[in-house]
This record gives sequence, C-alpha cells and structure tokens, in this order.
Amino acid sequence: MILTMTEMYSMGGGRYSIIAYGVVRFWLMEREWDFNRSGTGVPKDEYRLERHNGEKYKNTWALIGDGVSHFKTSGIPRFACCIHPADYPSNLKGCLAPALGITAQGTSIDSDQATKMLLADLDREDSHTLLVQ
Repeated sequence: MILTMTEMYSMGGGRYSIIAYGVVRFWLMEREWDFNRSGTGVPKDEYRLERHNGEKYKNTWALIGDGVSHFKTSGIPRFACCIHPADYPSNLKGCLAPALGITAQGTSIDSDQATKMLLADLDREDSHTLLVQ
C-alpha cells in the first residue's frame, strides 16, 4: 500500500499532516521538523514501513529510509520512528501519532482509536511505502 503524508500546518512545536491511502484519511501529529535531529519531525522523503516490536513500542510500524533505521544502528542518527498514540507533540520523540482530529490548541482527538484503525489497515499487508511531502 502507498500512503501519502501531506503537511497542513505547524504551531506550538508541532507539525500536523494528513495521511491518506485510498479514501481513508487521518491526521498525523509529530514534533516540529528540525533538520533530522533526533527527537524532531520526520524529513520529507520516501520511506518503507516495517513491522516493529521493540521494547518501548510493540506491535506497531516503523519508518525506514535514508538516515532512519529500524533499531539503533551505528552511524544512523534516527531510529524507531514509530506510529503510536499521543496527546501532544511534546509526547513524541520523532514518532508519528495518528488522530481523528486536531483541536485548536494542537492536541489530538481520539489518537488511541485512530492508531488502532491505522495499524489494523497496515497489518493487512506486509509491505508499505510512506511518501512524506
């Protein structure tokens, strides 16, 4: 499956995007982009999504691409950029949090539910591509 993430706006240290595949749309929340420094937003690029079952984030998906690895690897600055629920951008350290909506204050609406829905769709196949625009 090919998923497209399109940035909509930034505010208060957060970046808010729409992720789309087929007719499905979710909001995605992440920390503000800061030149691929650890703990910041995901750079615009093409990524593979791979199943992730690490110590902190279990049964989810991680982004893999140029400068982003699945697990901590020597020489690669970013790792375990996972999909998981969060209420605020400050709860994220380089990961992505799906939401059914975003409030005027920049917090997520029903991130747990949106994450479960997105992960259920991803779990139907073994290979995905995420285009971050």
